[in-house]
Amino acid sequence: MSHDAHDPLRAYLQQWFPEFSYRPPDDLFFQALEQDFPDLSLLAELKAFHAWCLDRPSHKTLNYRLAFRKWLSHARRFDP
Repeated sequence: MSHDAHDPLRAYLQQWFPEFSYRPPDDLFFQALEQDFPDLSLLAELKAFHAWCLDRPSHKTLNYRLAFRKWLSHARRFDP
């Protein structure tokens, strides 16, 4: 996926999910996710993951990148 193709993900993270702490190297992270999970919409899954994060107790720390990768693995198993 080209750099421009990540614009919707980047925009969502920066505007709605600042806790993820987007930084430019994340473009490589999302490229790898697209190769590993080509059948999933990363933006749709990111929005669902964000909603899940908002419902978590705030005192629990979370590695967002690792948790999102695991989220995608589970989404693939449950997607009909």
